[in-house]
Amino acid sequence: MKILLVEDDILIRMFIKRNMVKMGCEEVFEASKADEALEMVSNHKPEVVFLDIKLRGKIDGVELARNIRKSVTPHIVLVYMSAYDRAVFDEAEINSLFDHHLTKPVNPDELRVLCKKITAGVRSYDE
Repeated sequence: MKILLVEDDILIRMFIKRNMVKMGCEEVFEASKADEALEMVSNHKPEVVFLDIKLRGKIDGVELARNIRKSVTPHIVLVYMSAYDRAVFDEAEINSLFDHHLTKPVNPDELRVLCKKITAGVRSYDE
């Protein structure tokens, strides 16, 4: 499974990538900014994008997800990562943009379970 990991905090990104590789994910691409992520989605065609919803920069994670859904690959699996409670965000928009949610700090066991769900084709983080 090709995965793009979009996280502006390098330590968090390294931790998540290391755990993905331990789980057998061989193709994990990384981006720290939205513009890099859009380019990587176009170039590498990942099946799944894990993205920080509070990405620093001109484009945050929600706007990045909108751009991916609109123009790049609408069928891609999107996972938002956040330390914030889901109630902080517009629930309808989050549900329409993202397939899954991963709470930060990331627990390796939760990451493993989520990756199994994604591999099995489950498309809702409420499942």
